[in-house]
Amino acid sequence: MSTINICGLTDYENQTIKEHKGECRYCMHYECFVQRGFNGEKIPVLLCTKNGERKRLKEEKTDCKDWFIDTR
Repeated sequence: MSTINICGLTDYENQTIKEHKGECRYCMHYECFVQRGFNGEKIPVLLCTKNGERKRLKEEKTDCKDWFIDTR
């Protein structure tokens, strides 16, 4: 088993990394906003900005192999 030590993160942030690895909502590439449809309904827009591209997601992923958190 490999271990990655990330300096400068709080205990809460380290726990979040362990519990939510691979989930879009906790990835630095995740963007989400809500827009209004023609009938006034709220439509969530989910975007992934990996590789410099903004790709629209049909639903949030929970198994992303390239998931990581930015520690800069």
